[in-house]
Amino acid sequence: MIVGLSFFPAIKEFNRRLTDGYHRLQKTHQASDVTVVTIDDASLQRYGRWPWSRTILARLVRTISSANPRVIGIDILLSEPQSQDSDADLRDAIQQSGRVILVDKIGSFPDGPRWMEPLPQFAHAAWTIGHAQAVLDADGICRSFPPEELSLSGPRYAFAIEVARHID
Repeated sequence: MIVGLSFFPAIKEFNRRLTDGYHRLQKTHQASDVTVVTIDDASLQRYGRWPWSRTILARLVRTISSANPRVIGIDILLSEPQSQDSDADLRDAIQQSGRVILVDKIGSFPDGPRWMEPLPQFAHAAWTIGHAQAVLDADGICRSFPPEELSLSGPRYAFAIEVARHID
């Protein structure tokens, strides 16, 4: 009976709103060993508009690596080249770190969906790759990620799962 009711749009919408409200009320000030580096307005004013040079990203990876984190997750799709020198600099920083996880995703193209992978030089230098394939609900909000997607290289875990797997 309950399973049957869950198919009604009004029940689904009520459940969605209830869940959203619950998450908004949760305390977010918990101690954590996780540090998130975000690109904010102050960063853009200091380093210039996005996308930044791969040389700046390489310096960021090296700075973070110097703190000896267990994992560095870079949620930036590195699928197109910049300059040879800056790409080589970022590749070297990723390789020297030895603990970088990169993302890929399924992109929409006129001829259909296909995987957008990091450039091979970055993919080979990275520890591993996790997907960032967001699934949007009917209201356009992403509330979940598929834990695993099938890529050309075989099954691929979600980016967040890969980061968590390598921390443990």
